[in-house]
Amino acid sequence: GGFMLIKNDESITVNTTKSGRFYYKNAECNTNIPYPSVTTVIHFADGRKKSSGSPSSALGSLTHYHILKKYAKKRLDFPTDPVWRMSAEDVHGRINRALAMWQKLNLNIDPIEVETALFNESPRYAGRLDLLGYVSGVFTLLDIKTGLPYNDHVIQGGAYYNALDDKPDQVMYVYLDSIIERNPKQEG
Repeated sequence: GGFMLIKNDESITVNTTKSGRFYYKNAECNTNIPYPSVTTVIHFADGRKKSSGSPSSALGSLTHYHILKKYAKKRLDFPTDPVWRMSAEDVHGRINRALAMWQKLNLNIDPIEVETALFNESPRYAGRLDLLGYVSGVFTLLDIKTGLPYNDHVIQGGAYYNALDDKPDQVMYVYLDSIIERNPKQEG
């Protein structure tokens, strides 16, 4: 056990360094224990750098925002990472195609938590789950991905699942790849 869902984002701090992303349980980074993010741990373990700050990462954040704001009981922060090396037309096209795929899935979602920080004590790590709730009546941890499937996604979902005291009945990944060459039918 020893998990903690933090619903009030003002009581946590997230700091991104060259070493990765770290969560702190309150605003004082220098007096608190750092909790490495799940993605930082995964990428450190497999020797890869996370692609944060990339156009794809920024597009993913915008797509998440537009989907999840509908389910959130709190106001979500609008993502501010710039989308570089892409025209505005391409950016809007990619986001709109991803949103259309989401709509077409027509998932019956009853949210409990959305974009909520999650802390695990042993081993120590943290993260931010996309959505925890009921999908067609089944208690589900739902994670939205805007690119290709990677094994890392299952590890990330497993880490979030492990950190929850109330275990979901399923972990669901929704892939919304809006790159037409990779996903010609544009189906989620």
